[in-house]
Amino acid sequence: MNDEPSQSPHDECSGLLTCLEDEQRALEQLLFKLREQNLILTAGDQRWLAASTSEVAAAVAELTDAGRRRETAAQIAHSAHRLPSGSTLGELADCVDDELTGQLMRQRQVALRDVLDQVRRCSRNNRRLLASGLAATNDALALLGATSSYDSSGEMLQGGLSDIRTYDLKA
Repeated sequence: MNDEPSQSPHDECSGLLTCLEDEQRALEQLLFKLREQNLILTAGDQRWLAASTSEVAAAVAELTDAGRRRETAAQIAHSAHRLPSGSTLGELADCVDDELTGQLMRQRQVALRDVLDQVRRCSRNNRRLLASGLAATNDALALLGATSSYDSSGEMLQGGLSDIRTYDLKA
């Protein structure tokens, strides 16, 4: 016989709510990093772009981890409430006995959707700014009679900028 007390469905929902809070925090951090990147792109200060992109990637990795933890907690909570594993958070909220827990789940669901929409808009805007910057660079190279040496994925093109020069500023 197992001496460990089994967790109640309420405990499973509490664990899920904690994971949802962590996921929202990770989404907020991603949004913050995307907005920082947006400011850098808008200012045209390219020297900070690589650092910003690295910070965005780290925030995405944290969000991915938080999402995995939430998926695991959701499966456990769905199972505890005898719901199919693909059930939504709203369906789970409808099944919980504790009205406050159900309300908290619905509030968290709305908050997550709101932050996710903001992340999508900011990300879309940043991509548009990056594409404009790339187009401007290509136009400037064309005016100089040079062609781009990189494709859209960042790979070096054959025959691009055949006369690449490096300058030693100390000389």
